[in-house]
Amino acid sequence: GGSFGKVGRLNPDGSVDTEFTSGMGANGIVHAVSVQQDGGIIIAGEFTTVDNKDYPYVARLEPNGILDEEWGGAAVGINGAVFDVATLLDGKVIIGGEFTEINGYSRNSYARLHYNGELDRNFDPGEGANGPVFSVELQPDGNILFGGQFTQVGEYEQNNITRVFGGEQFALGRVEFRAPRIEYDEGATTYELKVIRSGKVQEPVTVQYKTVGGTAKEGEDFTAATGDITFDKGEREATISISLLDDELAEGTESFTVELTSDAEGIDLGGRTSVEVVVIDNESSASLDQLAYEVRESDGEIVLAVSRYGGLGEGSTVNYTLNAITATADEDYSAAATGVLTFAPGAGSASLIIGIVDDLIEEPTEQLAVTLSGPSGGLTLVGELTTTVTILDNDQPVPGLTTFEAGLLPPDSGWSSSGSKPWYAQTGEVYEGSYAMRSGKITDAQESILVVERETGAGTGSFFVKISSEQDWDYLEFAVNGRALAKWSGRVNWKKFEFPLQAGINRLEWRYRKDPSTFAGMDAAFIDNVILPEVPMIEPEPETEPTLAVVDIAAEGVRLSVTGDAASEYELQFSTDLKSWSTLANVVTDDTGNALYTDAASAETLAKETWAEAAGFYRAVLVVGDGGE
Repeated sequence: GGSFGKVGRLNPDGSVDTEFTSGMGANGIVHAVSVQQDGGIIIAGEFTTVDNKDYPYVARLEPNGILDEEWGGAAVGINGAVFDVATLLDGKVIIGGEFTEINGYSRNSYARLHYNGELDRNFDPGEGANGPVFSVELQPDGNILFGGQFTQVGEYEQNNITRVFGGEQFALGRVEFRAPRIEYDEGATTYELKVIRSGKVQEPVTVQYKTVGGTAKEGEDFTAATGDITFDKGEREATISISLLDDELAEGTESFTVELTSDAEGIDLGGRTSVEVVVIDNESSASLDQLAYEVRESDGEIVLAVSRYGGLGEGSTVNYTLNAITATADEDYSAAATGVLTFAPGAGSASLIIGIVDDLIEEPTEQLAVTLSGPSGGLTLVGELTTTVTILDNDQPVPGLTTFEAGLLPPDSGWSSSGSKPWYAQTGEVYEGSYAMRSGKITDAQESILVVERETGAGTGSFFVKISSEQDWDYLEFAVNGRALAKWSGRVNWKKFEFPLQAGINRLEWRYRKDPSTFAGMDAAFIDNVILPEVPMIEPEPETEPTLAVVDIAAEGVRLSVTGDAASEYELQFSTDLKSWSTLANVVTDDTGNALYTDAASAETLAKETWAEAAGFYRAVLVVGDGGE
């Protein structure tokens, strides 16, 4: 036995291959597995992470099951599940699924990836399929069969199965840099950059390269270079040399680029045709990591970082000064007004910790500034020397706000969803925070409905909305108490919508509808940050504490006063031993909550000269409905 995260491998006899270790594996369903020529394993499905790293929907494992972190990743930008894959001899991968975009390019339901997992833009399916692709199969002639739930492919009627041309458009293959970015130390003079060729390599090809200045300047930081790179028949790798110039200036990290070009027909230059060369200064310099920070009042503190570059062998220092802008020292933050940051020998960073005071005062956003100055010998400050810290108050809750940060509809709150597929909380498209609601993944002639029904106050409600649908055919309709107030279609980025509400029970409905044909965009609607006017709190009138008092002793008898709530009935009782009580009378308080009563029976006792015989006790008992007390 063994523990495998959604993917494992068996030996020929059916036993578990314990040498195949996939770590934490995928966090969702794996629908497809395909083995490449070099033994690499492509997996695809509905997962978003592999081995706890962001690899949404498709990833590559090494032959031993370990994640290949140089292939694909979140930057590939697939926006939906992948249901099947097929691998090509040149390392490229065909994928089919329920997605509409890859890296910002329209790719409806199927696409081709390069050997490194990036989108192969030369394989352009145009409109693609108008529904999900569930199966991918390569034919011996290089063409590709797709099966799924679609009715059109490339604007042609194709019911559930189709074949597309899979031939390579570029007879001379693809040429690109091995990496998009590389770092070199200023002290070394010559470095080599690797250029690789993939795809068809049966014919020789020549491309040109040239250096282009950036923050690193030609003639000051590097030597300009141009030339040809020739790949012979079957050759897949070449190198070019660049020369750096070592000066004595503390400039910080700088960069320039090297670019590839070619006029040859049949060559693919759609990949990494530009590499950023980062020159790490060997003189010591320091700069702020950020020019602006935000911190919540409740966070307690904020850490400001200053980084040092170049030669780090010796220790150095830099002074700092705190200046209040709208924040107040000791009331909003706590830190010394001036001080020194120290870089230990070999250290590349130093930090300043500023305490943030969490008060109970509602106040606007406040700011302070931190400025660097006075570097020690051998250290140069570069870039902007002042950073701003913005303190966000936590004492101003937004009344009536509903978010979906729990990852689901708020329970027991009047929210519900129905229709062909329910709305659900997701993280891919949000206005603010981590979650927003998305309409269900419906198909043609279906709808997804979201409802909130609850008591609200009178005022203005609002929410943020985003749409990605077929213009004028698929749409989101918003209604209050059965009356449509707004309708959106096409591509609408996050925008705020406001609407009036009357006090009482209100029903709000978001209904996303899809017409009987055509698949466009994400075919979805999103909402976030719903604000509804709260029901005003009415404080009840405070109850009057009832009292009974003797206010006078007269010839007529003991005079009693009852004080309590207005129009309340009390039964007055008398006892000589606090055990047996006799009823004297019932009284009702007036509008001011007062009632007076004279105990005439006490007059005879009080007339006697022996007060001991007059000892007794009074009490008032509140009379409630049906004779209760």
